[in-house]
Amino acid sequence: MRNIIIILNESEKALDNYNSLLLAVLIILMIGKAIDNNLNNKK
Repeated sequence: MRNIIIILNESEKALDNYNSLLLAVLIILMIGKAIDNNLNNKK
């Protein structure tokens, strides 16, 4: 029973890391798009 709890804790940590990674990727994409728009507007 204790093993199952440990596995759940570990998978929860992994999920947190995955969500953080997704959030970071989204932010990078948004920044990239904003920079792209700025460059296009200057032309």
